Amino acid sequence: MRPPSRPLATPFAALVVACLLALPAARATAQDPDAAGRAQPRAPEPPGATTVGTVSLDDARRVIAAAEKKAREIGQPMNVAVVDAGGNLVAHARMDGAWVGSVAIAIDKAWTSRAFDISTQELAKESQPGGQFFGIHTTNDARVVVFAGGIPLKRAGTVVGAIGVSGGFADQDQAVAEAGAAAL
Repeated sequence: MRPPSRPLATPFAALVVACLLALPAARATAQDPDAAGRAQPRAPEPPGATTVGTVSLDDARRVIAAAEKKAREIGQPMNVAVVDAGGNLVAHARMDGAWVGSVAIAIDKAWTSRAFDISTQELAKESQPGGQFFGIHTTNDARVVVFAGGIPLKRAGTVVGAIGVSGGFADQDQAVAEAGAAAL
């Protein structure tokens, strides 16, 4: 029989809670030095600005809209997913008529591309028998996708997320993903 659980009441837990509660106040009063070293208040971030190093929901919507436009041009309904710098899903769109089975594939292509900071098309080349990454698709609970349609999203040369597209042939998925990535 398990002993009864009790709330975490340690000084460490209290410290963690206090720090978490103080973060918003600390950020609001943060100051940056000017050229002479004097403290200057930080300007608030503009609406829709991204946090440093990741994609925002507005970014994801713009990327998805561009990908959907390309998918309509080629006449192939697609699933389009965008993940942030941590590989977490920011947004997903399933176009009318796109395969339900491709939902998870699109999300996993985006995750794979961000997890390894490489397009899934390039990863596919390196994961063939004899390649340096052969068998990689069996790692990470088999979440790694090794065919075209996943591309890292970059801002100023830094990977800030990824797009994943699924629903057509590999070359169609790649073309749609490239169109989406170009919108960032």
